[in-house]
Amino acid sequence: MGFTRYIIGSIFLAIAYNIHQNQIDWWIYTPVILSAGILSFLNCQTCAIGRMLSSITIVGGTIQVLFLTWIMFHFTKISSTNGSLKEFQELRYILVIASATCFMIYLRLSTSQSTGFFGLLRNLLLVSFSLILFPCVAVSLCIYNENLPYCDIIKELKF
Repeated sequence: MGFTRYIIGSIFLAIAYNIHQNQIDWWIYTPVILSAGILSFLNCQTCAIGRMLSSITIVGGTIQVLFLTWIMFHFTKISSTNGSLKEFQELRYILVIASATCFMIYLRLSTSQSTGFFGLLRNLLLVSFSLILFPCVAVSLCIYNENLPYCDIIKELKF
């Protein structure tokens, strides 16, 4: 996994650089992606600072993905384009942020060494975060292709 981890980290760093260069609100979207890219190179099982930063990345990325997905649902209700997502280009970053967060969750679960109750509780929390992210990734794919079968259902939801 070492070489693959470096490739994925390089991809995240390149995406963060691209967002920084092309997006006026880059400071909203790049922290999770950039920290996932950097922490994939510096993945240390015993480094307390690295583990703390990866925890912040996981929690912050999950909250950000949920918030952007919530925004997407409400924008489709109030938009003047009859529920089209083409005008909301910033929502394309949901997929990248969710991927970076899932990758950090994978790295934390693959290096887990705790066998006690709190270690099990932490691993269960990480798995639940990743399960929360998967529907958000599916919803974010509607931004790229609105002809997916579930995109019309999402646009008609009332909540």
